[in-house]
Amino acid sequence: MERPLLKDGNQYPTDIILASVLGNSMEVYQELVSTLSQFQIELDWHFYNDSKSWLGKAVSKKKTVFWLSIWQGFFKVSFHFTEKTRLGIGSLPISVDIKREIEDAPIKGKLASVAIKVSEQGHLEDILTLISYKRSCK
Repeated sequence: MERPLLKDGNQYPTDIILASVLGNSMEVYQELVSTLSQFQIELDWHFYNDSKSWLGKAVSKKKTVFWLSIWQGFFKVSFHFTEKTRLGIGSLPISVDIKREIEDAPIKGKLASVAIKVSEQGHLEDILTLISYKRSCK
C-alpha cells in the first residue's frame, strides 16, 4: 500500500524538499497555494504521528477545508463531507469521476472522505470548486 512521503518529523517540508518529490507537479502545487489567499485559507504543515508524515492542513477561520499530502510526483487534496454536505456536490461543475467517487465514498463515523490526486493544471479547477463549496457549508 502506498503511503505519503515526507516521513522525517525533523525535516520541515520546504519548497526545495517539495520540488524534489513533486517534480513537474510542483508548479501546480505552487499555483494552488498561491490561490488559497483568495479563499482566506492558510495552509499549515504539521507532522502527524498517526500517519507518520507531514500533512498540510488548510484552514479558513477555524474550519478545516482540506488536507494535503505529498506523494512521489503528485499531491493529494483530501476533503471530508457530512452526509448533508455531500448531497450538494452533485450540482457542482466538477468532473463526473470526482462526483462518483464522493457519492460512493463510505461514511466513516459521520464523514465521507475523498482524496483527489493532483498532478496537472487541469485538476485545479475541480479542487478550487470543491474548496469554495466546502467553505460555504455549515
